[in-house]
Amino acid sequence: MIPSVLAQHVEKGVKDFLSSTFPVTTSFFNLLDRFLNITSEKQQ
Repeated sequence: MIPSVLAQHVEKGVKDFLSSTFPVTTSFFNLLDRFLNITSEKQQ
């Protein structure tokens, strides 16, 4: 597999895992979602 494609699949899998394992109960405490969005924006 092409390394860049593999990296994208791994990143998406980790994001999906983290967001489903640690669900946010209120919209005020969305630190994990913000962290995942910031890290993906920096890589682009």
